[in-house]
Amino acid sequence: MLLPRYLFTGDFEKLRPELLQIPFRVRRFEPGEFLWQAGDGLNHPHLIDGGLAKCTVADDTGRRRCISWHGPGTIFPVYHRNDFEIEQSITLEAVTEVTSLEFSRADHIALAARNPEFALTTIDWYSKYVNLLLYTASHVALGSVTASLASVLMLLFRNAPDAALADSTELRVTQTELAELLGVDRASLVRALGALRSAGAVATRRGVIELTDAVALSRLSESV
Repeated sequence: MLLPRYLFTGDFEKLRPELLQIPFRVRRFEPGEFLWQAGDGLNHPHLIDGGLAKCTVADDTGRRRCISWHGPGTIFPVYHRNDFEIEQSITLEAVTEVTSLEFSRADHIALAARNPEFALTTIDWYSKYVNLLLYTASHVALGSVTASLASVLMLLFRNAPDAALADSTELRVTQTELAELLGVDRASLVRALGALRSAGAVATRRGVIELTDAVALSRLSESV
């Protein structure tokens, strides 16, 4: 039985040959740059080739909340044929250096019309995303923050210079920076980080997080 997940990777990797047959342009983004900003609309799907990006949405007060994370081999946004008002509030921001292949929504719709496997993969992706949204709407708890933090740390370790998800890999990041990345308050971040330490997945010292057990960290990322 599938569990909700915050990190999307590899969903469309098997369809890469078909995607390369339609028009695209290669894009590169530095950390903090936007693949698109609020108000741009979701008209240009990106196949993430490398790096990590986060999706955020603004609430009624203007505060931005992190919804999901997107890494290599997945497409975001996945195409559809409707225009929803909420999409004007969505952003996708590079957390690490990101490379992507940018397509048009019209070309993705055309590909789905002639390629059943692409259409079915898109439906599967949406079912997982809706499952995540339903879960987060009904379960705002430490477990969800812990799983989200574990997912983010896995991708940050993988994208750190010379990182290979091996023991003693170190990541220089502060708790304040992590809380901002996740869109949670500092107290929630501290509790989630404590849960990762208790599980033996990471060790911490001032400004540094050390990966001590990659398998444990991966397991925690799925424990929502």
